[in-house]
Amino acid sequence: MKLRNKIAIAAVPAFVYLGNNIFDFTKIEIRNKNLSGLKIIHISDFHNRKLGINKKIIFKKVKNFDPDLIFITGDLIDGRKTDIEIALNFVANLKNISSGEIYYVPGNHEKASRVYPDLKMGLEKLGVNIGSYMGEKIFYRESPLTIYGLKDPRFFSIGGYLKDAIYKKKIREMDIDRSSYNILLAHRPEYLDEYSKKGFDLIFSGHAHGGQIRIPFVGGVLAPNQGFCPKLSEGIKQKRNSTMIISRGIGNSIFPVRIFNNPEIIFVEFK
Repeated sequence: MKLRNKIAIAAVPAFVYLGNNIFDFTKIEIRNKNLSGLKIIHISDFHNRKLGINKKIIFKKVKNFDPDLIFITGDLIDGRKTDIEIALNFVANLKNISSGEIYYVPGNHEKASRVYPDLKMGLEKLGVNIGSYMGEKIFYRESPLTIYGLKDPRFFSIGGYLKDAIYKKKIREMDIDRSSYNILLAHRPEYLDEYSKKGFDLIFSGHAHGGQIRIPFVGGVLAPNQGFCPKLSEGIKQKRNSTMIISRGIGNSIFPVRIFNNPEIIFVEFK
């Protein structure tokens, strides 16, 4: 075997390791004079990940950003990994280094896990706000914003069926405050059309893992519930008057690696 080929083969594990362990800290600006200065950190799809060498880097970035709000949009745990202490320790560290309120909604993996009730109880003990279907109005300076939360569609299934229809009905029935800036936390991005019809100003989502494998200049290859070449796998998307921010997430699940798709934490600042 030629030396060049040996080097190329040896480089593959290093490439995969770095692509799964070097985090992207994505900065996004939202234009809104009434909320200028508001800072939000968006975290999704942690999947009970052990952070290793990234732990200090992540928490230093969070502390320096000094967020007003931290949003966690589902799959904090993994359906196959039942050690909730990893997830709870991660959230506890976020609480210790930041004065920002934490809001959380569960994803499909929470629904699939028998330990979700224990996770929910642990989060509540830490002072985490479990996203409310009814919304919670808060004020940034003197400007109102209301934060709504939707559980993953699987929480609404009847015998494993009708979850899509019931979830869409839940969205239609939500009563949002038209005098407020309305933010929705929802694990699934593929319902953007329904979210935007309801009139949410800003939506935070995850679930798609960035398409797991990303082809440069093309996009994600495969996402759950969207299939091949998903249109809603990462970044900023617009629909009607709504803006959606989709996180590529932190952890992995059934597919154990990311390719051209580094783990991501999003830093949002209103200007």
